[in-house]
Amino acid sequence: MIESPHSDHTESLGTFCPGWDPVLDLIDPNRSTGAAGLIAADPGMGRSVLLQAAMHRARAEGYFVVTPAMCPAERYRTGANGQQSGSPMHDDVPDQSAADVAEWLSRAARKQPVLVAVDDVDRLEPIAADTLLRMTERLRAQPIVFLLTSRSSAAAGLIRPDLQLYGLPPLDAPGAARLQRRQPSRLTGLAAYEVFRQAKGNPRAIVELCHAFGDREIPETLRIRSTYARQIGALPDATRNTLLYLAGRTGREPLAAVLSAAGRSSMHPEVWEPAVAAGLVELRDDDVVFPDPLVAVAVYHSAPAVERRRVHADFADAIRHPSFERAMHQAMLPLGCDARTAAILEAESRKARDEGRMTHAAVAAQRAAELSTDSELAARRYVLATLAASAAGHIDWTRELAAHVDRLTEQPDLRCSAASAAAMALSRDGHQREAMALIVRTAGSHPFIDQATALGLAVCGAVVAAQSGLSVHRDAATSLLDAVAGRPVVPTPTPYLGAADLELQRAFAAVTVDPACAPDHRKLLPPEHDQVAGIPAMDRLALATIADALDDSEFAITLRSEVLDESCPGEGTAVFPEAWPALIRGLIDTGRWDAAERGLDSAAELAAARDLPVLRVHLAALRAVLAAFRGDAPTARSLAEEGWPGLCLESNRTARVGLLRALGYAALAADDFDTASRDFLAAIEMQAHAGTMRPDGADAIGLAMAAARTGTRAVALPVLESVRQAHGTHPVILTQLQLTQAYALLADDTETERRFRYAISHPRAGSWPFLLALARLHYGSWLRRQRRPLDARRRLTEAFSGFGALGARVFARSACVEIRAGGGDPDHRGKPADVAFLSAQQLQIARLAAEGLRNREVADRLQLSPRTVSTHLHNVYLRLGITQRHQLRQALPPERPLV
Repeated sequence: MIESPHSDHTESLGTFCPGWDPVLDLIDPNRSTGAAGLIAADPGMGRSVLLQAAMHRARAEGYFVVTPAMCPAERYRTGANGQQSGSPMHDDVPDQSAADVAEWLSRAARKQPVLVAVDDVDRLEPIAADTLLRMTERLRAQPIVFLLTSRSSAAAGLIRPDLQLYGLPPLDAPGAARLQRRQPSRLTGLAAYEVFRQAKGNPRAIVELCHAFGDREIPETLRIRSTYARQIGALPDATRNTLLYLAGRTGREPLAAVLSAAGRSSMHPEVWEPAVAAGLVELRDDDVVFPDPLVAVAVYHSAPAVERRRVHADFADAIRHPSFERAMHQAMLPLGCDARTAAILEAESRKARDEGRMTHAAVAAQRAAELSTDSELAARRYVLATLAASAAGHIDWTRELAAHVDRLTEQPDLRCSAASAAAMALSRDGHQREAMALIVRTAGSHPFIDQATALGLAVCGAVVAAQSGLSVHRDAATSLLDAVAGRPVVPTPTPYLGAADLELQRAFAAVTVDPACAPDHRKLLPPEHDQVAGIPAMDRLALATIADALDDSEFAITLRSEVLDESCPGEGTAVFPEAWPALIRGLIDTGRWDAAERGLDSAAELAAARDLPVLRVHLAALRAVLAAFRGDAPTARSLAEEGWPGLCLESNRTARVGLLRALGYAALAADDFDTASRDFLAAIEMQAHAGTMRPDGADAIGLAMAAARTGTRAVALPVLESVRQAHGTHPVILTQLQLTQAYALLADDTETERRFRYAISHPRAGSWPFLLALARLHYGSWLRRQRRPLDARRRLTEAFSGFGALGARVFARSACVEIRAGGGDPDHRGKPADVAFLSAQQLQIARLAAEGLRNREVADRLQLSPRTVSTHLHNVYLRLGITQRHQLRQALPPERPLV
């Protein structure tokens, strides 16, 4: 547990800290030799918590756990002179006493593995620490694990060749957000931002600052200040004053700005030296930092208010160019409303929004609103804050800010824009009915709004209808869109749509509600794809939706990637949660499965950081489909089943269809064709009754594959015909290929071969490699049953090669079975079949892991996230038929020489 200055609040960290697993992996119940690890971390990062977790696991695994206090006095608490001298792990003791301890540990290790756990080894006397470290080397051959902890700054003096160093980095944005949400007082808005900013990923700081803020706008820091008062009070005045400037940073001010504000022309090491000696600050990479963020809080709030205002005034003078940091320092100076400062903050908010720093834009706009001298001007600035918070994915914050707008103004454009943002927040939280009710109620309350404002509401209504899949929502969104044309046109753009192109946004709303109307808007797609540079992100995402509906999936992927690659929840950039599932689905369909996995990881970070349940369910379904395609049926089913709780799927039918599709493909991968048929039928039926969805071709071909194996073609054919009719006479090419292959599987007639040939020979069939490989597999199987073995072997070999390139193991195995049934043998090109299924990146990760690198080391080497590496290795184990890391060396073929 994390022991914080507020001792009543403790928090389990196991699910938040990425550095725990390698340490806990040392506790191996089958250990035959020793190991030694040093957990080095800054204060508050949980090194003691991790040590306690390791001790708990060790006891559960049958270890004998030894701490310094447990060592028997008669063995090692008596020195050579017969006097009590304390544990050799703490004091200067003779070598003979240390030898006695080593012998005692060796005898214990003959009966069971031993864990020796020593916290804060850097605080021992030097000779005692050296004795302990030599003991870790001396007992290396015994099943004894030494697990030690120390501060990061002291780790360099403790390292030995056989002592593995384990660091605990700060929590990333998702981990910090999850821990923050677990606290008794759930903070939102500026308070949550301040905790995130000040804690810097330090778990103890997050826990303590959440308690300090509670329900207050200004934190109650008495407990924090009292914890560090003695250390801070012992510092010289010059040091304490300079630390106050260091603690007064509001963002990323460089050290030069800190020194300039403090009136110092150079580093002056002698000023910092007392604080460094006390362990309050450290010199790192040309900067001075607080290892424990709570020290910065204590330093800042220990100073009187007048001194804190002086610090911010000095910073504002020292930072000469306009910036977010300078604006935030200026915001700390007024004691009441201040029109000039509010105008500066609004300008900085607009600049941050243009640069994609949406959280910064929301912070600056809210502070500008709070300092405004006029209620209408304050309301307009609250709208800017609302829109920025919505674009950054902050659900609760968006609602708070929208409520301020409703309280301050009756202006239709402002109230409608705030309602649009609040409705999107409700939609992202899974409350589609409430979101649509808010949109309809707002539109009805303001019958004379201008055309652009009405279009903003219609766009939000279309997105909500697409998420809910309810016919009543489709009708409501259509009515909102129809009403746009009758509204007056005013020169001032609506705050919600901003600089977006109104014609393009209207087309986006229309296509979202009814994809069949996409051909009417074909003219909006630029003739050359590179002509979209510089247009707003909202317009690029609108173009992507239209491109998807017009069968230009490559252009859609490019547009979405350009927008979403700029998204980073930790930096507060625009995140557009609704666009992620469409991008990942496109990557899966076009065979870029590694890119899809990276997208899933990035989107999962966003969903965790912002607590977006709808996005989380979509991602679970897509990850399950990808796992099923790769042949991991248990994981696919588990992922799909995890998505059901926590969201009202009746009013989130798009997400529900995704889960049903995932369950269907998971059942196909497990050869459970009856279950697959039921799941695909349920998905198709739900889409048929939905307002904004047409039955998906992926469900149709899944149903056909299952029905062909269960002998229920007569049941599936009418369903397939209903899918075809729903797509009209001119479906997009992807749907054409899916339906053609599905008919070839189900309708065994004179047109079967023509349909299969169309599915594999269409000029664009290669754009969807998994679908093409399926068509070749099914065509080859049909040819074999028609007693045409040579033709069958050719198609089946092509299918095997296609599945192998993608890593679709279970389908490649089906191709192998068919090839052998026809008297052939698949061409492995000199590799074991399972190795052929590895992508280039997976093979690279597997080779690095086989060399002994840990997941984080592999991630650093390849510039990936540790979670991506872990996912790849899980899939590698599955495909190679192994379960342990040490088996990789034998399972992988030798690398070929370059020449």
